[in-house]
Order: sequence, then structure tokens, then C-alpha cells
Amino acid sequence: MTGRHAASDSRRSRTRMRYEVKDGVGAPRHAGIQVQGTVTELQNSAALSRSALGRVRNAVGDQAVFIFFYIIFMQIIGYTAGIALIILQRLYAGIRFSPEQVVTSLSSWEVSELYVVASAVVFAFTVIYWRSKIEDAGPYGVFHRSLRSVPPLTLIACVVMTISCQAFSRFYDFGVWETTGKVVSSNLTNIGVVDTPFSFMSIAVYSCLWAPVVEEVAFRGVVLTSLKRYGKIFAIVTSSLLFAVLHGNLSQGVFTFGLGLVLGYVACEFSLIWSIGLHIFSNVIATVLPFVLRISLRTMGFAGHTLSFIQMLFWLLVLLLGVAILLTNHHRVRAFSANDNVAPNVFASWTNPWFLLVIGIQIFFILWRFCH
Repeated sequence: MTGRHAASDSRRSRTRMRYEVKDGVGAPRHAGIQVQGTVTELQNSAALSRSALGRVRNAVGDQAVFIFFYIIFMQIIGYTAGIALIILQRLYAGIRFSPEQVVTSLSSWEVSELYVVASAVVFAFTVIYWRSKIEDAGPYGVFHRSLRSVPPLTLIACVVMTISCQAFSRFYDFGVWETTGKVVSSNLTNIGVVDTPFSFMSIAVYSCLWAPVVEEVAFRGVVLTSLKRYGKIFAIVTSSLLFAVLHGNLSQGVFTFGLGLVLGYVACEFSLIWSIGLHIFSNVIATVLPFVLRISLRTMGFAGHTLSFIQMLFWLLVLLLGVAILLTNHHRVRAFSANDNVAPNVFASWTNPWFLLVIGIQIFFILWRFCH
């Protein structure tokens, strides 16, 4: 081989696409190309081979099995333990009640107690089930932290996006009500929660402080980090879908899917601690902001249709602000997507039977609650 040909081959080899293989999954990329805010020469990833896709499908199945038992421990074992504790407390206090009243006439404090007990049971299950993963300090451990700090503008954008998800959910609820006459409400309204200040505070403490910790450890800490090696976008979307259907009704499902995307990005790029904090903030805003907005407008003299119109206008502005943030940062979104190099057929792993079973069961109950 002549020197000229050797030099030519050398130049070709420097521009040839090479592969990184992570757990059998090929992630093609161009040598020497770095994405810094824009997408330039990065090519699409190659499709996974049958064996590689099988490994991803098994990983998805493992997480679906975990979520299946998560549901069992939360909604059956946890609630049963909570109801048993409430019955013992009533018997100890000498309160007379019929069996059906145990569920249909819970006080606000008992509702909070029920949810705290159930979530404590499922949190203990999560810690025991994934003990090794929680103790793992590596890149796929639950509490792995990025060396990068969260830029202030990124944090502000994520905060606005979480509120925009709430705004979108409200317009969705309004559309469902206008077209079907049904109010897609949360599960709390189905178990006799009395609308009192004490009820509001007791439920708010649970939903704004304890619930975000339990949910983030399970969905962003366990599910997302377990699937992250197969692509960040894939892990974010998959964990968000499971997170959404777990909430059990259309209204919360729409909101929590969007919220899960934002929290998943924060957990992937920075740490679980940041996603927990953002989740707490989101739940506080979802609980407090509508109440404060309504009281403020009433204090200003607005009522009836005018009050409703101004509230909808406020949420519309919040939604448009979120859309504006997405549009002005579309190059960053594209760069994040391109740099992830997720395989185009990776979502075929959703055909895992356990994943389909969990999604199917939850969708069935969501539709059943909506129709009844």
C-alpha cells in the first residue's frame, strides 16, 4: 500500500461512524462530534438487533413487574393496613359504626392517615425490593448525582413547565366536561372527603410533602435509572407513562404524564433530589394556587361567569408561557434528543407482556371510573 493510499484510508477511518455498546445495545455516533446546544452532523441511531431489543424488552418487563407489585402493595395491602388501623382506633375510642361506613364516611384526618399508611407500606416495599440499587453510588443508582449544577434559567423554565402542565390539564378537564358533562375528579372525591379547612390542610401535607418523595424514588429513582442505559428519552417517556396511568383517572393522568417528562429530564440531567424538590413545589402550587387565585378574585369583587372567565384566562396565559419556553428552547430540546442517540425501534420493547398487562389494567380502571 502506498503512503498516499494509507493517508487516504486514515482520513476515512477518522470520519467513519463508530459504535458504543452498552449492555448489548449499539449507539452509533460520529467520531469527534460534540453537540453543544445545536444539532449539526449527528446521524440517527441504528435500529437494535433482535437480541438487543430482547434485552431491552426484559428490562422493561422487570420495571413493569415492580410497578405491578407497587400497585398491589399500595392499593390492596397498604389500604387494608390503613383501614385496619382506622377500625382499631374507632373501636378504642368507643365509636359505633357499620362496616360500610368505614370506607364511605372517613373523616379528613382518617383519609390522610389512610394515604400515609398505604404510601409508607409501598415505600418500604420499594426500599426492600431495590435495596442494592438504592445503595449503588454508580451512574445507574437511585441517588446518582450529576457533577453539573442546575442553571438558574433551566430551573425557572422547569418550574414554569410544571405549572403549564397543570394549565393544560385544566383545559382538558374543561373540554371533557363540555363534551360529555362528566367531571374528571381525583380519587379523593370518591371516598367521602369533607371540604373543610382541616381536610384541606391534612390532605395537603400528605400530597405536598410525603407523596412526592415516595413517587420520585419509585418512578424517577428506580424505573427511570434502570432504563436510562437504553436511552434517556426512552427512560423518561416510559417512566412518565407508568407514572400517569398509576394515578387512576383521566385528569391526573394528563397532568402527571407532562409532569413526569419534566421531572424525568431533571432527574436524568441533574439528580433525584432536584426532581423531588420540583415535585414538591409542583404539588404545592397545584394545591394552593387555584385556591389563592379564586379567593383573590372574589376579594376584588369578581363572581359568577366573570370569575370563571378570568381564571381560565390566567391558566391560558400560563399555558402559552410554557409553549413559548418550548419554542424558544427548541434547539436545546433537539440537541438533547440527538445527543441521546436512542434507537428508533427501542419503543418496540413496550410489547413486553408485563408492561402491557400493567398499562391495560390501569387504563381499564381509568375508563371504568370515568364511565361510572
